[in-house]
Amino acid sequence: MTRPALLVLLALFIFSAATAQDRNFARTYQSNVLNKGNFDLEVWSTYSFGRDDFYSKLVQRFEFEFGVTDRLQTAFYLNYGQVSYFDPEGDGSVKTGTTGISFSNEWKYKISDPVANRLGSAIYGEYTVSTSEIELEAKIILDKRIGDELFAMNIVGEAEFEPEYESEKQETEYENEENKLNIELAYMHLSKKGFGLGVEVENRNAFEKGEWEYSALYAGPTFSYHAAKSWWLILNVMPQITDLKSSSGESLELHHNEKYDIRLLFAYVF
Repeated sequence: MTRPALLVLLALFIFSAATAQDRNFARTYQSNVLNKGNFDLEVWSTYSFGRDDFYSKLVQRFEFEFGVTDRLQTAFYLNYGQVSYFDPEGDGSVKTGTTGISFSNEWKYKISDPVANRLGSAIYGEYTVSTSEIELEAKIILDKRIGDELFAMNIVGEAEFEPEYESEKQETEYENEENKLNIELAYMHLSKKGFGLGVEVENRNAFEKGEWEYSALYAGPTFSYHAAKSWWLILNVMPQITDLKSSSGESLELHHNEKYDIRLLFAYVF
């Protein structure tokens, strides 16, 4: 092998190792995984507000992420949320409640690299368990880095199951209440000093008992900052642009979705 070829391979290896634990988007996943034995702690805060009636929700996720092999990583989440909403069927006041505590576990397997290969790719699976439901999520992750330009796309499927007590069988069965299909696109320009500025687009679709409920389109800017290998911060502001399925003349879908969605992520890398 020639010296230039060796230098190119070495550069790719160093670049891949240095960025394997980097995340640049708030919502759209990338194919990179943590190096084997490395881990980080992440705190997610997602604030959503604006529906037909008063509504706001704050969801917190505390994540421990661990590199199992050079291609496989896993993560464990503790999730908690608080909701405030106007109840038109009650006494007309604003009520506050919680979404309860839930536990999630994810697995991501890297198939190809966004720098060394023509296209980066990975597959992803996650399950969430709470007292009120079980959620299953799967992603196909595609991304590409060209110099300082980063592109990513996710195809996301979700299924929700709620417990139903069958009196005849005297047992609890989980019924599939709702399925979701989301398409996520992202672009970011990365600077040499650890800053990144880009945009994320998300199309959220829901299906209940075979009926297509909505197709809400969101888009907004994402800012990221990575302080060497010690910590990073990502902020995304995502307003709803339109409801692609709307046939009633309503421009936004504000019955199941919020008008604004803001997410802040902070991580410390070990």
